[in-house]
Amino acid sequence: MVLLRQAGRWARTHSYRNPWTRSYGLARSLLALGMAGTLLLTPPSALFSPEVGIPSGSCRGLSNASLFCVLPGHAHQRSVLVPIAGVALLLISSGWRPRYTALIQWWIAFSVFSSVTLQDGGDQVTAVLTLLVLPLALTDGRRFHWSSVDASDCSHPPGIRHLVATWSVWLLQLQVAAIYLDASISKLGVPEWLNGTALYYDLKLPMFGATGAVSSVFGTLLSHAWIVAPLTWAALLLELTLGLALFFPTRVRRRLCGLGIGFHLTIAIMLGLVSFGFAMAAALVCYLWPERVEGGVWMRSGVFRLDTTLMTDAATGVLAAGAGAEEGIAVPHTARVM
Repeated sequence: MVLLRQAGRWARTHSYRNPWTRSYGLARSLLALGMAGTLLLTPPSALFSPEVGIPSGSCRGLSNASLFCVLPGHAHQRSVLVPIAGVALLLISSGWRPRYTALIQWWIAFSVFSSVTLQDGGDQVTAVLTLLVLPLALTDGRRFHWSSVDASDCSHPPGIRHLVATWSVWLLQLQVAAIYLDASISKLGVPEWLNGTALYYDLKLPMFGATGAVSSVFGTLLSHAWIVAPLTWAALLLELTLGLALFFPTRVRRRLCGLGIGFHLTIAIMLGLVSFGFAMAAALVCYLWPERVEGGVWMRSGVFRLDTTLMTDAATGVLAAGAGAEEGIAVPHTARVM
């Protein structure tokens, strides 16, 4: 019974939490900006480079629903569609009308994931997160996702719309936790991660490795065993800690959020995986900073704060009514009913 009461208390508290936060809006903008950079700064010929045994950007299976496959003569239209999609994502990153733009954002992310042959883990993460954020965005009635939630959204107990959005936040958090747990646990079976040399070899990767001055600086640092080994093990420990962060207090999770963003910023500088950095920064914001900074729980938010003066007057009126009834004294109507 104690466990059931605690579970009920936890569910009640979290059900009254405002899911339409500025932090979720920041995550949407980061996802849009990261993919917009990929589309606007990469030539279409590179995005749709031929694969072994597969025609360039071929449309098959689910890819037929891709933005880059739906138009007739799609192979010749990609040079136009790619920048259009990139500009659309820039507009979406402004946060305007998330209810109407979320589906477009997911369609573009799905299209890149299913049709583009030159992609990295950031494109996959973006496609998954934009799908999971759909229920949250489609129930968001704000004009901009940077705005505070409307008072009308917090003036009544949670309904289906609110519960759908709340479940979307929980699924996002579980998905990001699974990403970090899988990344850290899978590395435990790789000898280079266990002996502390993985970062050095990652720096030398021909496809994603550092180049120019960055390669020279990091290459010099990571060529020393007493530097590369602690950094390799620290990265592994940080990923494992991030995977378990849901069990930590809020203040610890927010510090881990900053550490995680710094970690992915370093990866972006070292390996040039900028879009991956944007995607994982968005994931960390959804995962470790989902609560509203100004209050979190509806009952404590600025749009649904109980007036303590009215509460005091009401309590005084109730007490006066009770005392008057015992002594047979009439009490004014306004003192009995507030």
